[in-house]
Order: sequence, then structure tokens, then C-alpha cells
Amino acid sequence: MNTMMGNGVRHREVSLAEYQNLMYGKDNRLVRLNPETSISSITDTDLYREAWSVQNGIVDRYVPADMLSVEVAVDPRQDSYRAVPMLSVDGELYSFTTTSFEQLCEKSGMGVTSYMKKCIMNGLSHLVPQNLNAWLKAQGSKELLVRFYKNEVIAFLSNKYGVFDHGDALDCLSKALGKNSTYRIEAHALGIDNMSVRLVDTEKIMIQDASGGRDKSTAGLVFRNGQTGRSLASIEFMIYTFACTNGLIVAQDRGIVYKRRHISIDKEDFTKQITATLEQFPDYVEMARKDMERARQVRISVEMREHLRKQIQKDLSVGEETVDEILEVMDTQWDANAWGIAGAITEVAQKFSADRQYQFEKYAGELVKRLAA
Repeated sequence: MNTMMGNGVRHREVSLAEYQNLMYGKDNRLVRLNPETSISSITDTDLYREAWSVQNGIVDRYVPADMLSVEVAVDPRQDSYRAVPMLSVDGELYSFTTTSFEQLCEKSGMGVTSYMKKCIMNGLSHLVPQNLNAWLKAQGSKELLVRFYKNEVIAFLSNKYGVFDHGDALDCLSKALGKNSTYRIEAHALGIDNMSVRLVDTEKIMIQDASGGRDKSTAGLVFRNGQTGRSLASIEFMIYTFACTNGLIVAQDRGIVYKRRHISIDKEDFTKQITATLEQFPDYVEMARKDMERARQVRISVEMREHLRKQIQKDLSVGEETVDEILEVMDTQWDANAWGIAGAITEVAQKFSADRQYQFEKYAGELVKRLAA
């Protein structure tokens, strides 16, 4: 049943998956590979083919704001009240993603995303089209870049946004690395919003325990791109530990980090910038090796441990259980030093989504820098 009730509200069945995708987003996790046996050519990977498949499916339209409108689909069943907003463009309806709904809400000002979601969750979904449509009409003919993929609207962006999608980004990375690159893909995550590719150089061993233990670490990089305005195109230096397949992203001011906003991105220029960044990695490896050695000399005292417990919980916005797990991993699988706590953080991070894992790895790199200073 799909019945229009007026005031931008229509009755129809709303699936749990559709509702959860809007409210919480999709859980995009890293796909792990064995870097010592993975394919060296990026263009021969499933990741590359999927990235281009998605890119070729995206449709961009520059639309005046007052030509857009929002409706809300409400499931009227008593045992399952659910509501999801829909975007109407020229009579066609499109589902929102978490990102696109937040972008449209934020453009109306006053940080109203949480308010809109509360309306949806509390049976006041009719207020969503009332608020958003009033804002869209007030914008008049102001042009927005609206990005669509299949039956979803995936982004609302400025008309100055420079489209540079995942397939283009991988082309540039592949060309910059060259045919004889020693970098191999260790893990990747590809979503409609963001892409993350982790590559390691299996020949650049940075540290090796005398016993051949779990501190065998090598140089790597994290290459990221966004195609809905959530992420810049960027390269960051990573230290990869073989035994637990985790990575630590080194603090930005300790080496070469390249970031590029999505404005006037040119593939040839971007490839040159990646190449220039990679050329400086050997010097970066030496700096990072020294930082690692200093971190291994900084012992975690009882007092420091309690301070770190509170600091990690606050900085990463996690519960006590996650902090307890981090400390237990440090105690049982690493050493009680600055390098060990960082390793434990990145190891526990692997149970989270790709974007959340990235946040943990960035934090671990900053923590090593602070503790070893």
C-alpha cells in the first residue's frame, strides 16, 4: 500500500533495513588480504573493478533548491511504527542515506539533524517535510549538486564541489606507484561515501624483535578518498605490524601527509602530488623508526595507566569495557610501554567499522607522539 495522506506524508510499508540505513548508516568494514601474496597491480583487483562500477552508476544533477521537496513515508502498522523521509525530484522519489539526510538538515542551519531524527523516532515525522521544505523554498533558485546512486540520493553539495570519485582516485594511485612497486594492498573498504586502501611495503621492515615476535613492523600508507563530501583525498603514513595485522597512522607533523580538498581536482596534477609524496617516504621511514624505538622505552606506570584509562575513554568516546579490553590486550600481547598501548588500541580497533578503525589508528599515532616526546 502506498497512499498519499497530504502534508508530505504517505503511508507505505517501511522495512527495518531501510529505517536503520537512514538512522544509523551502513557498517562498512575492511576487507583484509595477505600483503605478501596479494596482487601488485591495483588495476587487476576486485576493489578497482567495484570502484569503477560504483562510479559509473553515480548520476549528478545540478538542481535549484526550490525544485526539490521532501516527503515522509510512514508505516502505519501498530506493531511496527517506522518512518523514513524521501526526496522528490520531478515526481521521482529517492531514499536518503545517512550522509545525504544529514547534509540536507545541516544546510537548513542550527544543527537540526538530531532534531529531525527525534521527530522520526517519536511519531512526529510530519514535522520533517514541513521544516525541510520551508528551507528549500527559502533558498529559491540557489543551485545544489545532488548526487544519485540507483534509487538513493547520496549527497547534497555545493555547485563548486569537484567530483573526483573512487575509480579516478585508484587510477591516480596506480599510476603514481608504477608497475614495479613493492607496495601491496593489505586491506580496503569501499563504500558509497568513503574509500580506504591500506598498502604496505613488505621489503621496508622498520623494526624486528630479536625473537622474531609480534613487533615485526613495516612501512605502509593509507590512501583515502570521499565522493559525497565526507572525506578529503589523502595519503597518510602507516606502520603495519604483521602478527596482528593492525596499522598505526603516524602523527601528521612527524612526516609527509598529503591532503586535497574536492575543489578543481585534476587527475594529472593529483598523480604528480602522490608521486612526490611517495618519494619522500624513505626519509619518513627513518624518522618513524626512531619514534618507535623511543616509544618502546617509555614505560606505563600505575599512575600513567589510570590517567590513560580516563583519557582514552574520553578522547575516543568509548565505554569502560572497550578501555578494559585495550589494557588487557596491552598486558597480555604487548608490553606496558607507549608502543604497547598504541598497538593495543589499533588491535582492538579491528572490531569496528572502517571509518571508526581509522579514528582509533589516528589517535594511536598521536598518543605515541605525546608519550614519547
